[in-house]
Amino acid sequence: MNKNYILWTIGVVLLLGSAGPGLAVSPPERINFQGVLRDASGAPVADGVYSMTSKFFGNGAGACDCGEANGSAGCTDASCEADVCVVDSYCCNTNWDSICAAEAEQFASCQVCMANEEVIIDVHSGLRAVAVTGGLFNVALGSGAVSDGSGVGSYTALGMLFRDYDVVYVEIQVNGEILSPRIRVEASAYTQNALQLEGKRAAEFLDTSAASQTKTGDLEVQGNVTVGDVTFSDGSVLRSARPDPPCFDFANRFADCGNGTVTDTLTGLILLRDANCFGLTNFVNANGLAASLADGQCGLTDASSPGDWRLMTKEEWEGLLKPSCPIFPDLPNTPGTGCYSAGPQWAVGVELTNYWSSVTYGPNPILAWNGIISNGTVNTSNKGASGYVWPVRSVP
Repeated sequence: MNKNYILWTIGVVLLLGSAGPGLAVSPPERINFQGVLRDASGAPVADGVYSMTSKFFGNGAGACDCGEANGSAGCTDASCEADVCVVDSYCCNTNWDSICAAEAEQFASCQVCMANEEVIIDVHSGLRAVAVTGGLFNVALGSGAVSDGSGVGSYTALGMLFRDYDVVYVEIQVNGEILSPRIRVEASAYTQNALQLEGKRAAEFLDTSAASQTKTGDLEVQGNVTVGDVTFSDGSVLRSARPDPPCFDFANRFADCGNGTVTDTLTGLILLRDANCFGLTNFVNANGLAASLADGQCGLTDASSPGDWRLMTKEEWEGLLKPSCPIFPDLPNTPGTGCYSAGPQWAVGVELTNYWSSVTYGPNPILAWNGIISNGTVNTSNKGASGYVWPVRSVP
């Protein structure tokens, strides 16, 4: 018990009032605090003005579970646990339930555990000192000289405190003397409605955390919405970032875009500049490797994503090959007017053999079409055979 002052509290009420339906107003960031101040003999203190400091403490780290039912015997703070279990051995021998948590609030050791960060200091002194008449006083905590406490973070208003801390205790000092015990700040009746909005619990609404969330019902938005990639229930993806468009060159058929891609301005295809990034593989793997290609692989800096790339069709290979070239490979050169071997050349790693297409040979599904660089033809081979992978993508 304190030497000079005894604090009898009449009420601690959170002022979170409303100005009426449809009005967007901010509640006052104050706590109405009323009480009776008595001296050590129990008599009301003399009338006058008294300096009063309120310090708000919160359990920011969340490491103390003594103030809640924790499903086990005892709690995380040894001093608090010992004080509670002297009066209620069930809490340590069997289960620390809600009754034990309520008992813990009466002990200073538990209060220190449950709210160990000094978050905000509110000083009422000088012209802001608290008037006391017959021991009675009434003060709006948060209306004095408010400053940041020594705990983690920077706080300058009570609203910030209750935004971040769900367990808050207030410690009162009168004329420099600390009164005990600390007082747990509880919500007033109307603030219970803050747990709901239009009859729904807070957990039913989308929040801004990074956690995966599942909500039911339709969503209608009247304004703009900015989202990242959207994955649908069938696994398809709507991407927020589109790959680079084709580039063009007035003098040449093949334009090097400088991002690992080359645009064939005649067909509109965008080809991977590296014609041998993946080596030899079979038909199934070739299609999978092309489909998974993305920015950061094979020299790409084009903002492409998995699913943007594919293998050429039979018809696309026929449009690319140049069978009249006397020297392999049978491809056109950069201007498109001559053979690849005569230069200038627009790709790297071109292999003089077959490259897979994405198309199965209709009469026999164990076969697939290939573009044959060494003779400028399109032919078939067994899907289990080896071929090279040359991914392309269409104009985004």
